[in-house]
Amino acid sequence: MKYDIVYYHKELQKHIHTVERDETNRNALDEVKETFLTLFNLIKMIMISHQERYYGIFLMNFDLKIDFTSHYDAGVSIDSFPFRMTVNPLLIGLKSLSEMIYIFCHEIEHIVLNHPADCIRYNPQKDTATALKLNIAMDASINDRLTADSRTNGFSVISEPTGAITSSFLCENFDMHVKPLQAFDYYFERIPDRKSSGNTPIKICLPHSDNRNEIITEPKRKGTIYIPCRTAIDDPDEVTSIIKRFVSDVCKGMSESMRGRLPDYQKKVLNKLMSQPVISWKQLLKRYIGTIPDGHRKTRLRLSRRQPERYDISGHINNRIIKLVVAIDTSGSMSTEDLERIMVEIFDIIGTRKCETTVIECDAEIKRIYKIRSVKDVSYDINGGGGTSFIPVIKYINSNRYFRDAILIYFTDGMGNTSIPRPLTRRTMWILHNEHCKLSVRNPYGEVLVMDK
Repeated sequence: MKYDIVYYHKELQKHIHTVERDETNRNALDEVKETFLTLFNLIKMIMISHQERYYGIFLMNFDLKIDFTSHYDAGVSIDSFPFRMTVNPLLIGLKSLSEMIYIFCHEIEHIVLNHPADCIRYNPQKDTATALKLNIAMDASINDRLTADSRTNGFSVISEPTGAITSSFLCENFDMHVKPLQAFDYYFERIPDRKSSGNTPIKICLPHSDNRNEIITEPKRKGTIYIPCRTAIDDPDEVTSIIKRFVSDVCKGMSESMRGRLPDYQKKVLNKLMSQPVISWKQLLKRYIGTIPDGHRKTRLRLSRRQPERYDISGHINNRIIKLVVAIDTSGSMSTEDLERIMVEIFDIIGTRKCETTVIECDAEIKRIYKIRSVKDVSYDINGGGGTSFIPVIKYINSNRYFRDAILIYFTDGMGNTSIPRPLTRRTMWILHNEHCKLSVRNPYGEVLVMDK
């Protein structure tokens, strides 16, 4: 007998109630996980086959992580590639099927609207109160639009969850008057810097306050707004570039006719994101170097700038050294002219900052490692061939603590391993030879850019 999606939804809720009665019941938790995975796959099939196929294709491209200790129904992280959607079945499973699908669409909208980058731009200091306002404003903007689109375009398989944050929610809970269907910054500017004025106060739960061993069920989470840490990256342009890459890959899976049938709002959002200027690798490297603070040490050889007349007070000199690792894929088509131009540009970006640069040449294995202080020290007689593996370079760097605060720049044609260990460096950049190249690594743990012509 084949069971339909309604059957698995009822089974999921039955197992959830068993867990709520006895949280130590591991068998019940396993049943929740297994049933939810089946239900999730059925939901993806429904979304692909109905008008929500736009969202369905996005959902197909996320990695799924089940976390019973999460305080939120669902959330998306961009710190891995493909992006990861974290779901707590004990929470989202109590919603109706149409509400569950609505929540998945909501999380996809956060990505397509580039909200992770906006969170950094509007709140670079990661202030808790500002993060709460942003979270509420973005949710209200997304939910208003999703609800309106579901009614206008006949998206019958989604419905707004009870208690969803909307413009009406803002009016009721903050004693304010706002227009519906506005961008998040409109709501953000109008939300007062205080807690809810309604009868039910808004509770805030931060990621660092979690007890990661505690299973979170609906009774524990009730009345709480959870502020997820969406990304560890602190550069909005870098986040935008990562999101563009993900959305571009998803859009390639859409047919021309499907893209043509998208509602005007979705076309506008995608066009806005994809038209964002692409940051060059030189701009990004300059920004990375700018985030490395200057270190200083006292010296008798220099007078104090504040009190130059005091010969008994020591001055300070720069003591912070920038560490760069330039890895070169010698199996690719990088010419001597390309390498020379790259090195000139790198040293031009470094400027007067103290720098230690390590060059690693590698194809399937490391061929040569040497340090350079200027362009004159670079060896341009690159010899390579055979296959390509990025792993030897990553393993070498990870085995040496000297590179923990280094910036890794890997020049390659992109063809190599599909997975690598996480580089234990400050930053990682992958520079492809031209726009026709594509990096084979699914999760590069850094930005992927194209070499300038």
